[in-house]
Amino acid sequence: MKTERETLETCVANLRALEAVKDIDLKERGNGPSPGVDAKLVLRTNAGQLVYFVEVKRAVSAPGLEHLLQQLERYAQGTKAKPLLLSNYISPNLAERLIRAGVNFADVAGNVYLNWPGKLHIQIQGARPKQLAETKSERLSQPSGLKVLYALLTKASEDLGAYRDIAKASGVALGSIAWIVRELKDKGYLVQRGRDAWGLTQKRKLLDLWVGGYSARLRPGLIIGRFQPPEKQLDETVQKLRTELGDTKIAWALTGGFAADVLTRHFRGEQLSFFAQEWPAEFTKRLKWLPSDQGRVTVLRKFSPLVAFKLESPNREPIAHPLLVYAELIFQGRERELETAKILYDRYLSSLVSENGP
Repeated sequence: MKTERETLETCVANLRALEAVKDIDLKERGNGPSPGVDAKLVLRTNAGQLVYFVEVKRAVSAPGLEHLLQQLERYAQGTKAKPLLLSNYISPNLAERLIRAGVNFADVAGNVYLNWPGKLHIQIQGARPKQLAETKSERLSQPSGLKVLYALLTKASEDLGAYRDIAKASGVALGSIAWIVRELKDKGYLVQRGRDAWGLTQKRKLLDLWVGGYSARLRPGLIIGRFQPPEKQLDETVQKLRTELGDTKIAWALTGGFAADVLTRHFRGEQLSFFAQEWPAEFTKRLKWLPSDQGRVTVLRKFSPLVAFKLESPNREPIAHPLLVYAELIFQGRERELETAKILYDRYLSSLVSENGP
């Protein structure tokens, strides 16, 4: 699979080859029209200069795309430039979603969508990747790497800490930590702040990686079960769940819509998801939950001591960290969930990925 730099260069070359494009002016990171974007690109055409802010993604998944669209909307505020997504391959389904969202794109395979109403419209679709992506293993995108990323993104301290501390915070075996940290350093995601002190950099890119990886790689391995409760109202289910777990020492935390409702007071939804340290089969029997692939309750394994989020004011039920709640909403992917995810990000996560933030 190409590096982001190679993806950028190949896509720009494909754009240069278009008959309607006379010239391209590209200014990479640091000179873009909005903080955080990868580059600024100016197309010179017979219709005039068309200005884009560029986001480069080697690969794009459906959940990752929904997160990306929200990011692009933030970058577009206060600028007349359009977003342009460059990637190795944009599938037909993802292309359709991008077009509906008004996002222009180009990929290495040769697919292009450039649309400036009244000025320029180029749409080339149907091209397939010329070769299969290399199956090079990247630990950061595997469940163990994603767990470490979660711990590092949510830790209050800037310093990386000892490997043993990272292992404890992430729930990952100590022997894997060194390999994951090495990859973080090799990819430029860790910056040295002192002799033995390291801190994260490029936090926004790490967040993008984590949110896409949560749905595709991390969440499937955390599922304990999906169930259909007997209650018509999920509020009653939560009340019974609280009573059942209240007599135990099992740590748990709501995520998804029910946690988002606590954090934003905007939306709750009709799906109940929560993390649990363990889930004995006897709980399912006592609660009269029936296993169901379409059930309204999903139990996820609590993989880290950092899963729970400490609220300023006490809540009857513990809730998961906003990063987990946000990723769960993006995974659900319905309109109200995505709307709530945007509110949640602005309130709780924008400072989390600030290079000057925690």
